[in-house]
Order: sequence, then C-alpha cells, then structure tokens
Amino acid sequence: MRTASVLLAGIVIVGAAGCERTESPAAGSAPAEASETTEAIPRPAWPSWGGVPWPTAGEALSSALRVAELNRDAEAEAIDQAWHHEDPAWRARSAWTLARIGGPQALEILSKRLLDGRVELDASTLAAIGFLEAPGADGEPRGDAWDDLEDLLWTRYAVTEDAEQADALLLAIARIGGARSPVRLAADLAVLPSAGEEPRHVHAMEALAISCVRGYALPIDGLRAVALGLTAEGPALRRAAAFALARCAAVSAERLAGEERGELVSRLVPIIEGDDPDGARQAWRALEGLGERLRVVPEWVLGKEGGDWMAEVAAVRALAAHADGRKVLARRMSQVNIDDFEGPRLHVLRELFMQLRTFAAHEPQLETPLKAVADALRRSTAKQHRATALTLLNCEAQVLLATLSGELEAVRGCAKSSPSVPDEHGDRMVIEALVNMGTVLPREQKVAALLEAASDARPSVRAPAVTALAGLDDPGVAEARRKALADEDMGVVAAAAGAVGQRASDQSRRDPEAIPLLRAVIGRFDDQQAIETRIAAIDALGRLSRSEPEPEPGTKKPDWLEKSVAPLGRHPASAIRAAARRALQGQPELLEPFDALPIDETLERFAPAVHQAAESGADRAMGLRVHTDVGSFTIDFSGAPAPIAQANLAALATSGFFERLTFHRVVPGFVVQGGDPRGDGYGGPGHVMPCEWSNLRYERGTVGIALAGKDTGGSQLFIAHDAARHLDARYTVIGRVVAGMEVVDQLWPYDRISRVEVLDEPPTASEAR
Repeated sequence: MRTASVLLAGIVIVGAAGCERTESPAAGSAPAEASETTEAIPRPAWPSWGGVPWPTAGEALSSALRVAELNRDAEAEAIDQAWHHEDPAWRARSAWTLARIGGPQALEILSKRLLDGRVELDASTLAAIGFLEAPGADGEPRGDAWDDLEDLLWTRYAVTEDAEQADALLLAIARIGGARSPVRLAADLAVLPSAGEEPRHVHAMEALAISCVRGYALPIDGLRAVALGLTAEGPALRRAAAFALARCAAVSAERLAGEERGELVSRLVPIIEGDDPDGARQAWRALEGLGERLRVVPEWVLGKEGGDWMAEVAAVRALAAHADGRKVLARRMSQVNIDDFEGPRLHVLRELFMQLRTFAAHEPQLETPLKAVADALRRSTAKQHRATALTLLNCEAQVLLATLSGELEAVRGCAKSSPSVPDEHGDRMVIEALVNMGTVLPREQKVAALLEAASDARPSVRAPAVTALAGLDDPGVAEARRKALADEDMGVVAAAAGAVGQRASDQSRRDPEAIPLLRAVIGRFDDQQAIETRIAAIDALGRLSRSEPEPEPGTKKPDWLEKSVAPLGRHPASAIRAAARRALQGQPELLEPFDALPIDETLERFAPAVHQAAESGADRAMGLRVHTDVGSFTIDFSGAPAPIAQANLAALATSGFFERLTFHRVVPGFVVQGGDPRGDGYGGPGHVMPCEWSNLRYERGTVGIALAGKDTGGSQLFIAHDAARHLDARYTVIGRVVAGMEVVDQLWPYDRISRVEVLDEPPTASEAR
C-alpha cells in the first residue's frame, strides 16, 4: 500500500491507494471445455479501464435505453429508471447512456448524480465520465463545471484503494482533465512502484500520454517521471513510459532539449535491445517522436532475418526521421534481398519507401540502392510475393526515383499490368512524386501537371491533386481550388475546403473569394453521407474568420460567419455543432447565443435504417466472419457494449453491402481500415449512427468504427494491429478478431472483401478454421 498526496485547490488530500488490478471476465465468455466440433475460441478477459458489468437481463429497459441514445434524449425516463435500479450494473448503463448522448444537458445531469453522496458509484459508472467531450488545449475556455468535475475525480482518486475504480478514474482524468491533470499525474508517478502497485502506475502513465494527445504538454516533473519509468524493472511500465514519450514528444518539444534528450535516448536503447517486442515498438516510436537515432542500429532492421515486423516498421519510421538514420537506411537498402521479405514483413519495405518520400530529392545517396530494389521488384514474381503488394511496392519505388530524376512515366504506368490495383493508382502516385520533387523539374511544369490532375475526370485523382495545390501560390492554382469547391464530388470538395483552411492560417495567403463557395457547400451537401465535407467547409470558414484583418475604423465587421455558421447550433448532428462551435471560438458575442439555441427537432438525428436495424433483432448478432482476397478472419461481438453499431453492421452484411469493397487504408503497426464503397475514406452506407463509446481498451485485434467526428460512423471499420491507448473511449469498440489475425496482418490497400457472414452464435474454433 502507498500514500498518495495530491494538491487540490490548495488543500493536501492524503489517502490510501494501490491494489493489484484484476480484470473481470468479458461478457459472453465461453466455457473452458467443449466438444471437438464446438470448441470455443479462447476469450481472455478484455482489458478495460474499470470493468464492464453490462446488464444482460431486462430487454425492455435495454431497448428503451437504446432508443434514448438513438434519439439523443438525455431526459428519457428510461435513463432515470436505470439509474435507480437495484442492480448497480443498470446504474452504470444509465451513466454510459448519458455520457454517450453528451452535450451540456448530459454533463449537468451526470455531474449532479456523481455528486449525490447517497449513491454508491462503481468503477464502470465512474468510467462514463471519460466519454464526455471536454474542451482540449486548443484555447477553448473550460468553464467551472469541467474544473469542478476534474477536482472531484482527483479527490476520489487520491483516496481509492480499489484497483478497478482507480483505472476508471484515470480514464476520466485523462479524457476530461485540463492543464492541472498532467502536473498531478506527474506527482503520482514521481517514484517507481513496488511490484503490486505497478498496474496502477502503468495506467497512470498511459493517462499522461492521452493527456498529451489532447494537447497538454508534459510538465518538467512529468518529463522526469517518464524518464524514470523507462528504467523500471517491469516491462509493462517501461512500455507505458515509452508510449507516453512517443505521444508527448511533439507537444512538449520546448522542454525536451540538450542533455535531457540524450539521456532519454540512452534509456530507450536497453528497451529496444531487450526481449520485449511490445516495448521495442514503443521505444522506436519514442525515438521517432524525439527525432533522434541510435548510434548502433540492430542488424535485423532491413536485414536477412527480420524480428517482430511491427518493431521493424517502427524502426524504419524512426530512422527516416533523422538525417544520419536515412544514411543507415540507404546502406541497408543496397543489401536488401526481396526474397527475405514475406508475409506481413512486406509492409516494412512499403513503409521504408513512403517515409523516404519527403527526403529522397535531397538524398542523392538513395538513388543507387533504390534502382537496385526497383529492379529486384520487377524481377520478383507473385509466386514469391503477393501480386498486390508487389505492384504497390514497385509504385512506391518509382515515386522515389522520379523525385530524383524528374521522369514520371514509370510512375504513371506502375500499376498498368496489375489485375488487383486500378490504373489510376499510378496517376495518384504521380501527384506524390510532384509534391516531393526537388528542382529536377521546373516549377512551372510541376504546377501545370498538378492543375491538369485537378481537372481529371476521376474524383479519386482530382481530390489528392487539389490537396497538393494547398502549398502553391499561383493565380491559376487559386482558381482551381475555387473550382473544386463547386465540384459535385464530396471528396473533392472536402479536399478543397481543407486546402483553403490550411492556407488561411497565414493571413497573407487567405482567400476571401472562397468564402461564398464555402457557405454554399454547407447548404449543398446536407445529407448524412457528406457530413465530413460540411465539417471541412465549416472549419475552413472558422480559419478564414480568425485570420481576417481588422476592419477599417468606421466600417462594420463582415457578418458572413454569423449568417452561415452561427445558426448551426440548431443542427441535430453533434459533429456539425462541434465544428461550428470551433469556428466561432474567440467571438463570445456569437458563441453565447449559439450555445443557447435549441436543437431543431424537425431534422432527423439518425436515419430510419439505423432505428430499424436496432429494432429488428440484428443487435443479437454474435459476430462477423469477413472473407477477403487473402483469407478470412472472425470478429467476436461478445463483451463489446455497442448493440446499435453491431446491429447496423449485421444489417449491412446481410444485405450484401460489403461485397467487393476494399481495405482502403493500411497503416502498418497501427490499423487496417475498410468498408467504404468509395474506397477513399469519404464513403459510407448513406447514413450515420451514434457513437457507443466504452471503457474497453484498444488492444491488438480490437475492431472499431471509423469517425470524422462524434456520431459520424457508418460502414467503415478498422482493426488495430497493435495496442493504441489514444483511441480508448473515443472510437466505438464493436468486437475483436478472435481468429485470422494473421490474415489481417497481410492485408494491403485494394485487397477486397468477398463477403461478410453474420454469426448468430459465438464463434467457435472449428468455424474459424
């Protein structure tokens, strides 16, 4: 047992803390023994921040709570009924429903209930606070309500000895805490723990990392705590400290200087050289965040015998971020034997090429090894490697060669002979080459080529070309951006809005002529399918407003923001309201009436299809089996409290929606993402569904719903390659891959889903085979 001292509001609160954390079994766990034909897939306890005692009895109340979430009704009678239920699991369910609904009303109701000393609060109920959307470190005022709630959490954390409650409180602190919480977390992490206290210490370190992701820099004591954690005896704490350093390095750059950086690197070396691959991955990511390299790079990086493929990917990223590291990569690349790279290790080569894009034009030593690798790729056959991977690797190599030579034809034709990769991939790679090209091609030619691509008949080429034009100053380029804002394709319009917004951060590069076009976008794309496009337009308008010159004396400030963005406070979509509120930051005369606007109840929040799926019994689906070009993998829904999302996906699968869709996004060592009918990340089923955030932790194999903001999920799902704490409580968890993770590891962009089966019973080992 230890004593935790936390400074709160000038008062030192001393309390006992620390117990070894125990995990509750996931709901729906199968028995340990079963027959040969129905042997259950092993389901270890699902790690969470405080346990998930999801109530299983009481279908009528469960249904009423789902309806409350669908209607975003914080005053629904079912919420109050569940809160006062004799079973404490229902109290947690009530708190989760409120937190998922979110908004000022839910915050007020939940805060009052948490302050009610007559009610015993379990860990799962406390974890619900972490689902609330608190202001980040972006300048938005927090207000007294958030500060009071933060203090309440810290007061309770200081005295709790219950391990699950401590975990739940840490999640809430990480997700809603302000600038004071990193200071308090640093104090809590100032001394290395004993063995029994380590789990709580690990989660406190992870909470510190999440706080950094939200924009709060490490205090000096926090930096010392992370450095100390890197020397811990237990691998879990070393891993957590490396994760925190990786996530905090950028936002804390001013405090990471000189000798301190060198000391941190020296403490990362033993973790990289140790026998914990999970820790090695995090340590390499920390090196990348620091922008530092190792004096001696392990032989397995791009060597004949690769180690953990995700650690090798992380090593390549870290080395590519440093000038000396790129020299090491160039030397190693000249000795690469393509036949040594099989299965998921092929991702290492693609990551190598992609990471070098930005630097290749200024690294002439890369040309010789690049040519050798490109020749080897052309000689290799699909018998040795998968055809899709070979094609994409060849395209990446050709992009790098083009940045050095200025020759684009090999890039343009890099996918011509592939049956699985569309021809247009080569045209998109030409855009990448043009963006990263040095002086080997005259500027006028590069601009002309990008303008031509921005007028391409294919939206999948127009959109990246418009994005690439963001950094160029040219009258023709400005006109192309404005033309793209009037495009019929929502992806092209979103790219144009993003480019205009990016430029608006510099007052000298803002484009006021884009304002009426952006205003038109908000009204023109008014369906749920295009919500990301509207958000991009609103964000661009906000940036244009913030960079607007002060009006001349005696002249009135333009009212276009007031007329086009301020009324969006009535919009039922929380992501639209959140974007509008961001755009109005710094203008209290607009924010106050914005916050007072009632939501327009005549506009639907979620489409009838979402309600129908949730009411049809589809929510009783037990999982999905996804068949792909590479093989199949099985997703188990058991233990994931997301009935609406699960029902929606099951209904889509039953209708055949997923057939022939691709995995459009693959970030090795992070996620694989698919389910978009457009294939570019902007598509979906034509409707969105509510977020069902939970306190489950994103581990390897966890399946989540992709978002462009709260309540914007649809058909796109992603599978985590590795643990990703920064996703916790911000992306709906619908299940986990319990069979076929080796297939997930080998997925590449353009790999297709052939079909998706809906499982009406928990997956079994025999079915998975």
